[in-house]
Amino acid sequence: MAPIESGLDVLLVRAGRALERRRREVVAAHGLTTTGLAVLEALAGADRTSHRDLAAAVGVAPATLTPVLDALDDQDLVRRHRAVDDRRTVGITLGPRGRDVLGAATADLAGRSRAWLPVAGDEIRGYLNELLARAEADDTPRARKDTPPQARRPHAYERARTHAVGDGARPMTAPAAAALVMDYGGVMTDGPPVATLPERARRAGVPTALLTDARAVPAEVAALFDVVVTGDDGPRKPDPAAFRAAARAVGVPVERCVVVDDDRANLRGAREAGAIVVGHVDAATTVFEVEVLLDLHLE
Repeated sequence: MAPIESGLDVLLVRAGRALERRRREVVAAHGLTTTGLAVLEALAGADRTSHRDLAAAVGVAPATLTPVLDALDDQDLVRRHRAVDDRRTVGITLGPRGRDVLGAATADLAGRSRAWLPVAGDEIRGYLNELLARAEADDTPRARKDTPPQARRPHAYERARTHAVGDGARPMTAPAAAALVMDYGGVMTDGPPVATLPERARRAGVPTALLTDARAVPAEVAALFDVVVTGDDGPRKPDPAAFRAAARAVGVPVERCVVVDDDRANLRGAREAGAIVVGHVDAATTVFEVEVLLDLHLE
């Protein structure tokens, strides 16, 4: 049997991840995330946009958009205007500096893309467009819930059986994950699609917890989770007891909790507690691993 890495589907996923990683590196040089860039692009074609309309244009939940806008506002790239007749209504516009940064970032991306991407003929473009149309149509029957996940997605399942952190690895003998525990700074603040994971998990009936050493988090972010465990509630990360406390809060054994964090010390603490760990480096990889571990529908 051919190795997993030779499958066309895996090659496409890996190529997409690699390109997304390159995009992140380029826009980061301009002080942006890829979601932040999408926000600036959406605002470039509008005089003034509401928070809700902007979230819809970018394709994220309004609560997910809040920390992204906060970061852009801090850099003076966007401006928020409260309506005179209703102070609760906020309009968002692209600031002069935001327009300059957007122009520089998009020009940089265009130049780098020409160097990254091999020239594709019409046949390749047609194939990829057809593939994208089929995937977005989602016209393939979904697997039955009682079908084991390893039977539904053998490639993803086999690749997720062992999660390495540092110089160690934790083998998985069964897809036993049943809860999602996520970090705030560096993970939820990374924008979609990572920040949409708690909503997707809850729709699938998976309990969720936000575990952070921050004393407070935005109310919109906290509302995405079933429970919020902060540094004031007990042990602090990377103490393994902090992850056990989060597991108790969602009522799931820590061994069945998927912990997503970007700090290596925290990941070691979570692994010591017995949790299943996902080290956040890039959005595509994190989402893929969480989808597989929690048996979420692949998007």
